[in-house]
Amino acid sequence: MALDTRAYEDPGERVTFDFDDFAVGENDVRLARAGGEGPVFYTAAVEYYAEAEYLPAGQGSITLERAYYVVEREFKKGKVKEKKRPLDGPVKLGDDVEVVLTINSPYDFDYVVLEDPKAAGCVDLETRSHYDWALEAYVELWNKQRVLCFERLPAGETVMRYRLRAGAPGRIPRCRRGCTACTHRPQVRTGAGCVAIIARPKKLDSAGKGI
Repeated sequence: MALDTRAYEDPGERVTFDFDDFAVGENDVRLARAGGEGPVFYTAAVEYYAEAEYLPAGQGSITLERAYYVVEREFKKGKVKEKKRPLDGPVKLGDDVEVVLTINSPYDFDYVVLEDPKAAGCVDLETRSHYDWALEAYVELWNKQRVLCFERLPAGETVMRYRLRAGAPGRIPRCRRGCTACTHRPQVRTGAGCVAIIARPKKLDSAGKGI
C-alpha cells in the first residue's frame, strides 16, 4: 500500500479481507511503515451477518426503536387523504412504507452516527443526500442503508421519519439491525431489532388496475 502525500484530501487507502483470508483461531494483522515521517492513522472494522432470522434489540445508554407503517391513500371529494397502519403483514408492490426511528438519549452527545439498513426489496423515495435542518444532521443515502450524522444529539427524544417503496417481490429472511454510535465514545452504542418485509405483486382488476 502506498500513500500519496499530495492527495491528503482524498479518502484513505482501503484493504479488504474476506472470510477465507483468515485461519481458524487467532489472526494477527500488522501495519509497518516502510519509510517516511509523520503519524499514520488507521481504522479497522468487521462486518458480519448473523444467521438468526430475527434479531432482538440491543440497548445501551442510548435507546433506538424502529417502526414501520404502511401508507394507504384514498380519494375523497377530489383530495387525497393518507392514513397509516402498523406493518403487520405482507405489503403490495408499489406500497409506500414509512420508517420511524426514535432515539432516546439521557445526555447530550457530540458526533453521533445512526445507521439504518434499508429493508430489502425497498427503494428510497429520496434520491439525494442532504442536510436535514429540522434534525440538524446530515443524511447520507447509501445503496444499502441511510446514515445520519449528528454534530450534536440532544438529550431526550429525537424522532426521524422517511419513506420507502416496495419495489421487488419476495421475502428476505435475514435483515440488518439499525444502530447508533457515538464516534469518540465506542461504549455508547445501541441497536434496534429487525423485521422481515414481504412484498407481494398487486392483483389486477378487469381494467388492469391494482387492487
